[in-house]
Amino acid sequence: MQATAYKGILERKQHKSRNTTKKNLQLTCTAIKRIMGNTETNATIWNNTQKKMIKPIVQQFLFKTMHRTHLTGRYWRNINGYKERETCVTCNESELMSHILTQCRERTTQTIWQLMKSLWPHQNIPWPEIMVGTILGYGNITLQPGRMRGNNQQ
Repeated sequence: MQATAYKGILERKQHKSRNTTKKNLQLTCTAIKRIMGNTETNATIWNNTQKKMIKPIVQQFLFKTMHRTHLTGRYWRNINGYKERETCVTCNESELMSHILTQCRERTTQTIWQLMKSLWPHQNIPWPEIMVGTILGYGNITLQPGRMRGNNQQ
């Protein structure tokens, strides 16, 4: 009874969309379209981040990344003693999740993606270009020969 009432309250409550969330949903939608050839709705993208096959800690990571709530980049700008955390020491770029996951020239980041590519088990499916949209949309991506498009994904 209480759960039903709470659900009803949440449905009535107006949720203000965050610009960063909208941007990340658009990146995800674009990545899925480039890889799969079809357009997914925001609701489908959100639902597919909650698939049972995705571990809860990964679901939380995807949620936080989609909303850009990780303590990265500008978060550290006005905190005395921690300002240096705003910038990547290797690249001198803002330490955003997109940079950490895909763009950083740090050896460990590059090694992880090289190892992932070498472990790619799908001989008939090209390794996609890894970008934030690809990572956020991976619950929507089905790896089947003929379903995936070329190698210039997002």
